Formats: sequence, structure tokens, C-alpha cells
Amino acid sequence: MQKGGASSRTGVLSAIACLEQLRDSLACGNMRRMARVMKNTPVLRRLPKGHVHPYVAWQGTPLWRAVEKGVADLVENQDLIEKEYREYIVGYICKIIGRREKTIIDQLTGH
Repeated sequence: MQKGGASSRTGVLSAIACLEQLRDSLACGNMRRMARVMKNTPVLRRLPKGHVHPYVAWQGTPLWRAVEKGVADLVENQDLIEKEYREYIVGYICKIIGRREKTIIDQLTGH
């Protein structure tokens, strides 16, 4: 039997094609599995009426509105899955930014 040649290249190419098909089918299966998990995952979007969260000081501020818009966009694009009430997510991000406000302003203004 001859080594190299057209027949061995054809064998390698068909093996590569088989591997690509396997990869694609696994990726498709993973996407289906992920969609099933996401469909069954409850999304806690808003704090129930009458409940108070610890981030009330930031609620309604321009920072709160900007962060809330960013979180909403990420959720809508399915880049973020909320596993906590939105107010807690937005509030925590506002709290972290608030703690580092001077550093952030210095970086933005070039000081």
C-alpha cells in the first residue's frame, strides 16, 4: 500500500469533515440544552411591592438610571441572567461605583 498520495489525503479530509460535523452537532446540542435551562430558570425581575432594599439612597439618581438601563439591555440580549431582584443588582453596582467615585472621576478627567 502506498503512503501519502491522494487516498490518504482524502481520508484525512473526510476525517476532518466528520470532526467538524461532530463539533457542530455538539454545539447545537449545547445550545438546545442551554435554551431548556434558561426556559426553566425563573427570572426575579422586580422587588415585590412593599419590600425595601438596602440601596434606596441611589434609587432614582442618574447613576441608578444608567446602570438599570445597562442591566436591562444585557438581560434583553441574553448576556445576563438575573438570579436576584433587579434592584439588588443595580443597587450593588451603584454602591461599588459610589465607593470609587473619586478614582473614577480622576481617571475620566485624566488626573
